[in-house]
Amino acid sequence: MADGYEDITSFKNVQFGTPSESELFIETSSKKPYDDDDQPFQHHGNANVAQSIFNYVCAMVGTGMLALPSALESGGWITLLIIFIISICANFTAKLLVDCMIVEGGKRLTTYAEIGQQCFGKFGKYLVQVFQIVTLFGVCTIFLILAGLNLNSVLPQLTMHDYVLICGLILMPVSWLKTMREISFLALVGLISSMFVALTIIVFGIRHGMDFSSTNSYYVVPSPRNTFVSGISVAINIIVFSYGGHAVLPTIANSMRHPEKFPLMVNLAYVLITCVYMLVSAFGYYGWGNNQGPSGSILTDIQCAYPDLRITTAVSSILVIHVMLAYPIPMNPINLYIEAALGFEKLNKYMEIVFRILLRSTVVLATMFIASVVPYFGDILSLVSSLSVIAMVFIFPTFFYWWLHRRNIPVWKLYALSLWE
Repeated sequence: MADGYEDITSFKNVQFGTPSESELFIETSSKKPYDDDDQPFQHHGNANVAQSIFNYVCAMVGTGMLALPSALESGGWITLLIIFIISICANFTAKLLVDCMIVEGGKRLTTYAEIGQQCFGKFGKYLVQVFQIVTLFGVCTIFLILAGLNLNSVLPQLTMHDYVLICGLILMPVSWLKTMREISFLALVGLISSMFVALTIIVFGIRHGMDFSSTNSYYVVPSPRNTFVSGISVAINIIVFSYGGHAVLPTIANSMRHPEKFPLMVNLAYVLITCVYMLVSAFGYYGWGNNQGPSGSILTDIQCAYPDLRITTAVSSILVIHVMLAYPIPMNPINLYIEAALGFEKLNKYMEIVFRILLRSTVVLATMFIASVVPYFGDILSLVSSLSVIAMVFIFPTFFYWWLHRRNIPVWKLYALSLWE
């Protein structure tokens, strides 16, 4: 999430050669879904490698980055090696997933759900969509938690729960909009804010670690808080969430002028993303070690340690603005899918508006409720990762590739993929 995202939806309408109104996660009424009796259309965009890298980095680097220092808190310094290993594995499954887009006749599928349908019919399509909805719903909840946490750290006059309620009520009317067309600027806003947050974590991690060393005449190397097995399992969930951008890969591949350069694009993008993640993880953990707060967000710890610095207040404010602007993006596909499943398009215009407002308000209230009941960023992030992101990143791409190519690849490769999956 990605945010993810990650901000895993933030680049959705970027006009660097990507389709202007493609639903990255769930097919909607703006484009008829690919069905058994339809033929997937072949799409070629005009994005070069650099533009595609920008799109993918925008989709990947986001709020999940804030929990990476807590991953090291759980697993210790060896977690840096795990980040590297997971990045290699995610890179591998990204290429498997895009390989699944090629169907008989040289035509290309366009979404993750279409790949699932190519394998197992409508069951595969709906299975992928359910996991996508769980991921997107979790991302929306994480956005509300982050908004509440950071507003509370900047303006402690109200509680975190109060701010979650206020943010949810502000965002509720925005969710009533049927489409989210003019939001391409959010890709750039998201990337700038993410890089600003990453730089803040690195700088203040170094500063806080050096402050500790100067006051204690020596620096104590942090050790993991949990036992090795439990700590590593928590760390893996957090890291996988940060690499959870696979749902956007089919759209990015179709947006490229030269799709055959997709492996190069993925390799370069993962190098950049992994470097950022390792720096944030290492210096955030260096600065705070096992003294990170229960929220799971290192930015909250920075704000608490340096409450009087304008730069920390500015970073927290930027993050709040970013998540508030980004919240409608993952929310919109959820609503569109539910409305399509309930047959809202069959209603008259007045009744459709009424039911759309009721449904979308209910979904927003559900995210507000979870964010208030479980206001722990790291816990929700880890839960979403274990419930859906791991399947989207590792299980589905491997199994779909195995299923589609089981008659055309060597037996040893089938066996290796079976062991992997």
